[in-house]
Amino acid sequence: MRIISSALLLLALTIAGEISTLATTAIIPSDAGLIVGARCIITGKVLSISSRFNTRLGDVSTYVRVRVDEVLKGDITAAEIVLREPGGRDGDLVSVVFGAPEFRASEQVLLYLDTWPDGSFRVYQMFLGKFSISRAPETGRLIVTRQTHGPNVDLIGQGPDGPITDQMDLAGYRHLIKATLSSYAEQSRQFQTRYYSGVPLTSAPPEYKPASSVQGIQPEFTLHPFRGRWLEPDRGQPVSFVLNPDQQPSPQTADDVVAAINAWSSVNGSLMRVTLSGTTDLCLTPTTSTIYFDNCDSRHSPMPFCQGVVAIGGFFADYSVKQTVGDFELFKIVGAYISFNPYTCSYANDCNIREIATHEMGHTLGLGHSWQPGDPGVPTAEQQDATMYFAAHFDGRCASLRTDDINGIIFLYPASSGDLQIATDSSLAPGVVGTPYSQALTAGGEPAPYSWTIAPLKGSLPPGLSLSPAGIISGTPLLAGTFSFSAQVTDSSSHAAQKAFSITISAAPLTVGTTTLNAGVKGFPFSQQLLAAGGTPPYRWSLATGLLPAGLSLDPGNGMLSGTPLVTGTFPVSVSVTDATSGTALKAFQIMVVGPDSVPQISTARYKGTKLVLRGAHFDSAATLVIDGSAVSSAIQSDQAIVAKRLSLAGGTHQIVVLNSNGIASSPFTLTVN
Repeated sequence: MRIISSALLLLALTIAGEISTLATTAIIPSDAGLIVGARCIITGKVLSISSRFNTRLGDVSTYVRVRVDEVLKGDITAAEIVLREPGGRDGDLVSVVFGAPEFRASEQVLLYLDTWPDGSFRVYQMFLGKFSISRAPETGRLIVTRQTHGPNVDLIGQGPDGPITDQMDLAGYRHLIKATLSSYAEQSRQFQTRYYSGVPLTSAPPEYKPASSVQGIQPEFTLHPFRGRWLEPDRGQPVSFVLNPDQQPSPQTADDVVAAINAWSSVNGSLMRVTLSGTTDLCLTPTTSTIYFDNCDSRHSPMPFCQGVVAIGGFFADYSVKQTVGDFELFKIVGAYISFNPYTCSYANDCNIREIATHEMGHTLGLGHSWQPGDPGVPTAEQQDATMYFAAHFDGRCASLRTDDINGIIFLYPASSGDLQIATDSSLAPGVVGTPYSQALTAGGEPAPYSWTIAPLKGSLPPGLSLSPAGIISGTPLLAGTFSFSAQVTDSSSHAAQKAFSITISAAPLTVGTTTLNAGVKGFPFSQQLLAAGGTPPYRWSLATGLLPAGLSLDPGNGMLSGTPLVTGTFPVSVSVTDATSGTALKAFQIMVVGPDSVPQISTARYKGTKLVLRGAHFDSAATLVIDGSAVSSAIQSDQAIVAKRLSLAGGTHQIVVLNSNGIASSPFTLTVN
């Protein structure tokens, strides 16, 4: 048996703080909205009900034969008409549509009607347009009563443009309809012209056959939640939707849908992951999960005053594949859909649309309402707070889940399938920035080999680390902090398991990174940046011991040692650096200040053959000749001349420096060799 389940979200406007409600998604229409928007309004009697699979629609339809007693609006002339309603049963094929109108044989009804594109009749705005006629026990007078919405249909207050009548004396209601048609004659005419012009009126759908000529057919309208679940998460695979962007209200609407998808995909402790794999031009198909806006399935009807159904969400399930989760028997979901109504004007608020999309997405994953009218008792605070509550909150939560939603998705899609379990403790070994790290994850309960990944949308490893398919976390951490993530493992039998982990990476020990201080020259500007490593920036610097040469100072904020030395000599000092966590490091240095006559100077350089002769001043007897950054063998002839022999210099420019034994270097001298 194959079951097709649909969940409607009825979104109603709120007035004076009343709460909006959801499930088919709709704004509850006012009396005027129904009367103006309906193509026809009749009273009559239900003669028969039958169902059959409609090959053109790819769904089961229920056919309701109605005797027409009175036409209050429209051009119906037939004595009988046949409605085509979504849902029903044909043999082993069952279609459950939450929010569809219910009928009983011999029932007296008042119906608001519109038409499918082929002109076949249906109840306008689903159950909202269906009223039963009965006698009031107290007075014996005929009254009309709107069908109750039942489970998985969410309602929200009343529309802003007029009252909503759920029950009234029949004579008074007939008068209300006629008076409203008179008051709204021009609006009704314009609405009819805009949406129904050129659409025929057909007394019976072309595929309809009387129940007596159809074997094995029975109607079935089910208002309790159908229980189903996807099997893909058990294998570590995502549930993939595609988006048909035709007529989406704005590019932001696609982002709203993605936000809803991500909300259900980021629950730690659940294997459920939903993805948006791309775009499509497809509509409703049993084996594809589609989100669309263009009413390609013709399920939505136009509605005046921005009221009526806003979105419909549901899924297709294979009745022949069953699983038991807890005490519940669940069927395999094979496809799903969310259909947004293009006629509505309710998409201006992205946050509300995200809440609606998150709610509808929950239905496509198999969740019902956390609580709804008809459930035992009263809802708990946790049930009322849930995004899957029967009433919308519109409290700024946008695409987010609350405790009851999270508990529900974890129940349907726990963190492991089969007997596969991740054995490694959730708190992994700590690491240190800049120090190589390695940690093995282990699993058991099902046959190896195992393959490991980081679960998307559930955190990330510390920067610098990665997880190999073999389950080894390794690398060199680059950033301190505590990092939470979930790892996923799959086995050779297509089971999957996830587990949340955390790794704390500490900053490397605080050290002074500078190794030596440069020498300074009396009377000449000096600067050197002191460097720190490890710890937690920002750093603060200070002189711990000793005295700096007169004229020099240490900037405590950036560690810059600068100034113009006024004296010569060697000065032992210790500097201290402190980080944001009050960690401290010390280091001892010597800073030398020499007079100008201790600074080597190059005035000329002559290279011929393999011999280089430098002339200048202040070369000491242990000076080093450096050419292009490399020391070369040389002879010091005097404090004014240096000679290097057997030297091979290529054509071009070369940088020459003389470095005295006291660490004082000359300014670079450029030599050009032809």
